Amino acid sequence: MGSLRRSSRGMQSGGELILIGIGLIALHDILKGMSAETSGVAGPYTWLIPAIQAMYMSGMLFLLLGIIKLMKTATRPGNSEGRFHSLARVAADAIITIDENSTILSFNQRAERMFGRPAETMIGSKLHAIIPARYRPLHDAGVAGIGRKGGAPFGGQTKEFHALRRDGREFPIELTVATWADEGGRLFFIGIIRDITERKQLEEDLRRMATTDSMTGVYNRRRFLELMVQEMHRAHRMLHPLALIMLDIDLFKRINDTYGHAIGDEVIKSLTRACTSELREIDIFGRIGGEEFAILLPELRREQGLEVAERLRRKIETLEVEANDRRIVRFTVSMGVAVLGMNDRIPELFFARADAALYHAKEDGRNRVKGD
Repeated sequence: MGSLRRSSRGMQSGGELILIGIGLIALHDILKGMSAETSGVAGPYTWLIPAIQAMYMSGMLFLLLGIIKLMKTATRPGNSEGRFHSLARVAADAIITIDENSTILSFNQRAERMFGRPAETMIGSKLHAIIPARYRPLHDAGVAGIGRKGGAPFGGQTKEFHALRRDGREFPIELTVATWADEGGRLFFIGIIRDITERKQLEEDLRRMATTDSMTGVYNRRRFLELMVQEMHRAHRMLHPLALIMLDIDLFKRINDTYGHAIGDEVIKSLTRACTSELREIDIFGRIGGEEFAILLPELRREQGLEVAERLRRKIETLEVEANDRRIVRFTVSMGVAVLGMNDRIPELFFARADAALYHAKEDGRNRVKGD
């Protein structure tokens, strides 16, 4: 009778821990959504990010402790796993338990939706069905290592991996794992899995917003300068050539004044597409200002840089943009070319020489290329 009371208390406290965990994770999701919706890259809730992440980790800890307590009490005579499954059904994350042979013992509703597999087909099967092939040796080694040494995989940390849907598509997940042993010494593992596809997409969107020009998709000034510093250091270290082209659309204000800013934007996009199609993969193309662009050409000397610039100039002067009234807009560019010198240790010096060459191209009649 005493053991039954202890089991009952264990189940009750386990359920309470799970509910606290679910509540903290739900609150984390609400606050994270507020932070993302009001922010952009840095919003009014940015200062809360560390606290929000700590809340999620605390919620995961409570959830794991509660589940382990329930599962331990459920292995004793007179108890059932009903309460665990009732709570697992309302969890926002996938919850899967396996034994020491990687045989699936439980597979909650969220796991069914996440992986596209019904629980009845998964329970009793091996976990490999939802693990990409490249992670299976890591999983097997981890399970075997726990059997020899004890303890939880990853030191109780949350790790990022990829999982496998029923249709064979991979998707990114956060995985938190805990382990326990029953009275007979058999090992069991529980994994709490969160689909982070949307978060990864948001991170990629924010990264792209921070590094690319929104109109053209090429690097913005900030990212171009970062890459320029890297390329300058590499060129100096390896004693390799590096050419820089400064490019400016001729009489761009006149285009805007005559045809409107929307057509001016189309001119910029048309130029960007033309240049991108001519450049190599290793070339670095960025929009520095309104109608001003810069191109870094690794491994090219002065003559080669001038050839690339002339090829781009000729292509651009053939471009046509149709205005709203069906008039055809044609435009040209002027370019200045410089090659990295031994004394060019900061981007400003390198830019200044290419910019001076661009100024001479403008002064000399526009629609031409000049070297420093």
